[in-house]
Amino acid sequence: MPAREYVRLQLFRGVELDDPARRLEGSGRGMRHVKVRSVSELDAASLRDFVRQAVQLQRSGSRANRSGT
Repeated sequence: MPAREYVRLQLFRGVELDDPARRLEGSGRGMRHVKVRSVSELDAASLRDFVRQAVQLQRSGSRANRSGT
């Protein structure tokens, strides 16, 4: 999702992803995002890891941290 000062990668079930470096932002019930403000800031390895985790989570059908749904 493009914005004026950055590009945002939104992860629908981001709250359930492992994020030891605390790169994911957001305060909603499930959605989290990563903002990339410049090419030099881009951490391709961590973005790949988030996408890999999200795909695995979707395939598993698990809803570990989501309640009430």
